[in-house]
Amino acid sequence: MSSLELGRKLENDFDYNNCVKDADIYVRMGKIVHFDVSIILQALTITAAITTGLTLYTMQTKRDFSSWGACIGALLMAVFLGGITNVFFGSPAIHLALSIAGAFIFACLLIFDTQMIMQRFSAEEYIAASITLYLDILNLFLYILRILQATNNN
Repeated sequence: MSSLELGRKLENDFDYNNCVKDADIYVRMGKIVHFDVSIILQALTITAAITTGLTLYTMQTKRDFSSWGACIGALLMAVFLGGITNVFFGSPAIHLALSIAGAFIFACLLIFDTQMIMQRFSAEEYIAASITLYLDILNLFLYILRILQATNNN
């Protein structure tokens, strides 16, 4: 079964999607509870501004971002491997660098996915499209939160 067929099957099972989304929210919100409220609000404001700006830019530009996919995937893998490496070193500088790189990658991924949704997703694939953007925005928020926390600690 292809991912497209699976996505269409899951669209019919809306309760399953809500359960997955709710479980994801509870896991990620458990991480956010440990941050100061002012940092959370700053991260939320910055994420909203970046998301709005990049979405408006992507919707009006004639530039094609479809070639970014492989590069974004490679950079995401590099950040993942860097995070695993930093588990052993525990360096705050590496953590900050990985957070900045992660925020940049998910901003690029937001542009890429927004354009893919506009050009290649059909109207029936709205759940897959919304989950894609949800994950991009949520991860961008989490990386911005880490950046603000790291810079606030110094």
